[in-house]
Amino acid sequence: MLHRLLIAGTIWGLGLLTMVVYSKDLEELFWLLYDPLLIGFVWIAGVAIFVLAAIRIRKQHRAAITCLFVIVFGSLAIACEDYLAVNVRFRISQSHFEERLQSVLASDSAAKADDVAGVEGTTSKRVAFYWFRGVTDNWVGLVFDPTDSLAEPRFSRGQAQYFGGDLVSARHLNGHWYLCTFT
Repeated sequence: MLHRLLIAGTIWGLGLLTMVVYSKDLEELFWLLYDPLLIGFVWIAGVAIFVLAAIRIRKQHRAAITCLFVIVFGSLAIACEDYLAVNVRFRISQSHFEERLQSVLASDSAAKADDVAGVEGTTSKRVAFYWFRGVTDNWVGLVFDPTDSLAEPRFSRGQAQYFGGDLVSARHLNGHWYLCTFT
């Protein structure tokens, strides 16, 4: 029973980490059910695994401590969800977006693809890829900005117009890459 609980705890921890990294995609897919169903179910499953481990293994504290570690790690992952969901997902897909960026900069036909939100500029081209598409004109984009003008404080940008919409927020990810919200 001990080994099964440890395996279940490990699977739970890895599943939770995956759920946190792809939380924005899951929220979009299960929009209304995401919080109560997925987070609630996963949290209850983790607590149940820990309680079963604590009841079954009174003398073997190591297993209970291991399960407790997995539960605490999972809780921290949920607390850091926004950071993990954006930064880890970007790091995983960064090489793909860099390849797409090169093809968009090299060809006008690649700039008209479904994943490209827009291209701006003449010498230093700013390119936006859809990260999440919203309702009507609201969307979140992964923007490559070689000028780093998106790094300027928001008050100095005023009501900035980029890619045919108002820039609501810009968050630096890595190098010249930014995660931007538009309306």
